[in-house]
This record gives sequence, structure tokens and C-alpha cells, in this order.
Amino acid sequence: MKKLAPVAGLVAILCLVGSNAFAQTEVSGYQSGTWSFGGRPYIVTGSVTVPAGSTLTIEPGVVVKFCQYRGLSVHGTLIADGTSAHTILFTSNKDSVAPGDWSSIYFYEGSSSSILDHCIVEYGGGGTTIFANVYI
Repeated sequence: MKKLAPVAGLVAILCLVGSNAFAQTEVSGYQSGTWSFGGRPYIVTGSVTVPAGSTLTIEPGVVVKFCQYRGLSVHGTLIADGTSAHTILFTSNKDSVAPGDWSSIYFYEGSSSSILDHCIVEYGGGGTTIFANVYI
């Protein structure tokens, strides 16, 4: 009679490793706090808003994928401070990507403390994907 416990244990380990390899976090609505590298990619399924008085920090190496017509509105503070080795990517969630796949990142008045450094923004609406509505 064969023992199956070691095989079952191996299958359980492979399932755990596999589930981490395809980990993703779906986001929409009001967001603040930290989007960490461990939760990547972040899939924007509904438009995201950083409310006034709140901060959303996106860690280096995070990938943010937007579904069609979705975007990011910043009324508070967005800190997307990547590094040269670990950029932050804002991109389309489609398998076959093209310009205009998603909406935009829009900074409203009051979001002047925001940071976008070492970030790549691609395939957003109209070729221009970052808009600012800041009065000086």
C-alpha cells in the first residue's frame, strides 16, 4: 500500500507557490494607505479616488493595471516614488494593449504634495494620461 501524504503535501506547496505567483489585488472607489509590492499587480476595476486629506502610497516595483475607461483622481496626495531599479508602472489591463485603453491620472487642486518619480505611464486616454488642475 502506497502512502499519499508526501505527494499531497507537495501538491499543497505547489498550490501555495502558484497562488503567490499570480497574486493580484482588485481596487476601486476611495483609496488611501499603501499599495505594496506583495499585492501586485493592482487591477483598477472601477475608477479610484484619493480623497482630500488622504494619502495613497504606491511602493517601488508595483504594477497598476487599469480596466477600460477607468482612471485615478487625486484630490489628496499620491506618492508613487519608484527607483531606477524598481519603477512603478501604470498601464492597461488588456492582453492586447493600445493607446486609450484606460482613462487618466488627474491631479486636482490641493494635490500639490503628490510625487510621481521613476514611474512609467502608458496606454492611457488620448496619448496624454496625466492631467493637473492646479492653480498657482
